Amino acid sequence: MATKSAEQVAIKVVQKRKPRAKEVTSDGSRDFLHGTVVRVTFTENGEEDFHHIYFDGSPEEQEAQILEFPDDVINLVNDNKKHSGLVENVVMQVFRRSGITGLLAILFSGTLCYLTIIKADNPVNENFWKIVLLIIGFYFGTKVPDEH
Repeated sequence: MATKSAEQVAIKVVQKRKPRAKEVTSDGSRDFLHGTVVRVTFTENGEEDFHHIYFDGSPEEQEAQILEFPDDVINLVNDNKKHSGLVENVVMQVFRRSGITGLLAILFSGTLCYLTIIKADNPVNENFWKIVLLIIGFYFGTKVPDEH
């Protein structure tokens, strides 16, 4: 969870953005994506209102973002998807297109390459070669369209 400093910084952000706001308080904070969201309530012109302040990391490291719902939240989630790891994106694309057989083919092929390069002085077990070739054969065999 967020620290008190995140809530204090969020209150200051709202006070700067809304200089006429009164009774500015934090309603607590929650973890969100890779950061923290703090809900800050305030009264302006006699009406109660709130803002959600997002910190990507600690409040000292990143500038606070005021989230105007729902567009800013959608943009934040989409930006976070774009910044996810390359390996994660590749694995998800392979899984979507070829299912578990494609993932197994890549996993075993990668392991075989690793063992061949790293363990050059010890040959890779022949049974492992057979398993990998069987998986790759099954993977490519399922990709060939039937002509019957």
